Amino acid sequence: MTRPANILSPKRRALLAKVHLLAKDARLEDDDYRSLLERETGRRSAAALSDEQLVRFCDVLTRHAPSTAAKLNVPFAGKIKALWISAWHLGIARSNTDEAAIAFVKRQTGIDHARWLINAADANKVIEGLKQWLARQAGVQWNDWPQNPRRAVAEAQVRRLDDVGDIRAGLRSGLADAARGIP
Repeated sequence: MTRPANILSPKRRALLAKVHLLAKDARLEDDDYRSLLERETGRRSAAALSDEQLVRFCDVLTRHAPSTAAKLNVPFAGKIKALWISAWHLGIARSNTDEAAIAFVKRQTGIDHARWLINAADANKVIEGLKQWLARQAGVQWNDWPQNPRRAVAEAQVRRLDDVGDIRAGLRSGLADAARGIP
């Protein structure tokens, strides 16, 4: 059984959405967008392009929006950024840049760019992947502080500093007192 011509495959629907989001990111007015599309592809409508042409046109649009090309700016970005920076502070991430976090997002989800990370399930996959990595590589004990994940990261940082001898005894005892509720 063949699919009716007016029903788009999920891949094609995603490519068309990507083109339109990139055009929005590039801040192109409709006339400018259609002129660019026609100049690059010979067509004035993205719907008339093949999947391969859509992919190539996405590359063109990305070049028109370089300031947004490597930013982690999605609904779940705050949590992802916080975890990524925590990984960097704990010495397991080699870079604290958005580009490095975006590369992690791509490895975890297969999504080419964090801009397309709009599904909560995909974002959760990234967040849980970061948390597992932090637990495995840096000893963050999430279960010890379920209501305070920042505290779990801070505790791991203190242990890390203590292991390398970079923490003063007073700071260590002050944190211990704070953990026991002593002012």
